[in-house]
Amino acid sequence: MAYDHIMNRYFLLGLFLIIQITSFSQDDSLRYAEILWSMKRKAFILQTVEFTEAEKAAFWPVYEDYCFSIMYMELENLEMERTLLNTHVRMNEKEGDVMYSNLLTNEYELARLRKQFYRKFKRALGAKKAARIMQADNAFRLKIKLEVFETPESTAPLLTRLRD
Repeated sequence: MAYDHIMNRYFLLGLFLIIQITSFSQDDSLRYAEILWSMKRKAFILQTVEFTEAEKAAFWPVYEDYCFSIMYMELENLEMERTLLNTHVRMNEKEGDVMYSNLLTNEYELARLRKQFYRKFKRALGAKKAARIMQADNAFRLKIKLEVFETPESTAPLLTRLRD
């Protein structure tokens, strides 16, 4: 029940942010994207994984910390991939190497962080449920990547893609 109350607050916050979107600066737009992404991710997890009330109480604080910890790295990863996709033709060998090396470093750090949180999820819920959560989270990440890159020639801002 407490979780439903929290989700209602997130919904109201999201609604307020949508109404205010026209007056956002770039920093505000990034904050909006983060909140929207977090809400979508939580909804996806709820659709995919069943929780008891006790599991919800143990899981959501850890998951909130997880979302906060990976958000900037994930946005950076998507932005690097989008940049590579949109500029690969104009890049020379060295630029391409540097950009892709940075992308791989980011993905490595993200994987390390996700592994740390997998351990925390395991402590909170057990290995089977933790694995299911990580599978669902990975599916969500893939879904977002597919949405962002559905049109390779697109140079639309990342926020526009995340909003849909």
